[in-house]
Amino acid sequence: MIREELTRKLLKVFCQYGYEGVTLRQLVEACELNKATLYHHFPKGKEEMAGAVLGCLQGNLTNEVLTALNDDGSPEERIQLMLERVYQFYKGGTTKLFGRCACLKWA
Repeated sequence: MIREELTRKLLKVFCQYGYEGVTLRQLVEACELNKATLYHHFPKGKEEMAGAVLGCLQGNLTNEVLTALNDDGSPEERIQLMLERVYQFYKGGTTKLFGRCACLKWA
């Protein structure tokens, strides 16, 4: 399993339970690995797992939302396109990389 696949699985658990609420057991189960193997991929533990998830979300936000500002059209059209993509990214809940979850709960 590659790190990106693991990150997708971790995201679902972080979205569901939040950073503070998720347990190591839930993370291990979501990745379908044993604890030692998960720590092999993320030696710094839960903090590193959350960092990987946030990094992927940031990249996905850039790819799906901010690139709209470089599209053809007037500034108003580009901003409108970006706003539509922001809606899709957050409220609409669709991201190409992770499916339906674009946010993490931290509390």
